[in-house]
Amino acid sequence: MFTLQIINELKTDPKTDYLIDILVDANTNYNQSLNLERLFGWHNALFPTGYSGFVKINVAKFRGSEPMEVVSGGIGRERVHYKAPPRERLENEVQLFLEWFNSEEDTLVKAAIAHLWFVVIHPFDDGNGRISRAIADLVLSKIEQSKISKLYSMSSAINKNKKSYYEILDATTGFKRKDSPLEITAWIQWFLETLLIALDDARKSLRYILEKTGFWDKHRDDELNSRQVKVLNKILDKGIENYEGGLNNRKYIAITKTSSATATRDLKDLLNKGCIKQIEGTIGKSTSYIVKLN
Repeated sequence: MFTLQIINELKTDPKTDYLIDILVDANTNYNQSLNLERLFGWHNALFPTGYSGFVKINVAKFRGSEPMEVVSGGIGRERVHYKAPPRERLENEVQLFLEWFNSEEDTLVKAAIAHLWFVVIHPFDDGNGRISRAIADLVLSKIEQSKISKLYSMSSAINKNKKSYYEILDATTGFKRKDSPLEITAWIQWFLETLLIALDDARKSLRYILEKTGFWDKHRDDELNSRQVKVLNKILDKGIENYEGGLNNRKYIAITKTSSATATRDLKDLLNKGCIKQIEGTIGKSTSYIVKLN
């Protein structure tokens, strides 16, 4: 029996870099038809060595005849999330999917269904989830008719909470809903909520970029040393509201590996130049600062 993988919800996929070319293709060449040759090309891009980890797999071709299961849990505590269709049905199942995909109107619901449908077919030894996300991205890009890659990423939003991803797969693949395995309302709701998370993440990232650009434009003529620049960039990259507790002498020392006296001097200089401002109510050793944007 071939198991897809042992799912670790706390780790990201080490092959994420291989996904970039596929997502670029999906997000920029969205007007091209989705066909078997394209799917095989994406699969080959994911596994250029022919191996998934230390295991040799079928690349750019359908999986073998062994039963395919999506499994989580350690050895001896395995949990089957899903059993894919047998090998002899794959050609027909994929053909039906492609015919539907290339004829169906492009909507958010189509993106959700396409993602789930491809995962359900599970035609490859590995990489089905990543290719499913690329297929959904292709639909989203076609809806936008954008000539540049999208600023948001469904893959990133899903990877932030893989546990919920596998929970919703459980709820929509028949293992928990044996009475109505084709009921996918919960999946579509999850997909749309995840899309909102991806959009919100993109909005925050753009805000950070604008804040950082505006800040350095304002202070372009200030003579700041490398330590000060490093600390300010760290806070701006993280997002001011995400930098819990603000900046203080102790944090400055930890970031720059400098002495307490130097940290105090640098902070005073930043304060005088208007780069930071003291957080109201903090005094003495508890004095904290926040980057001043306005």
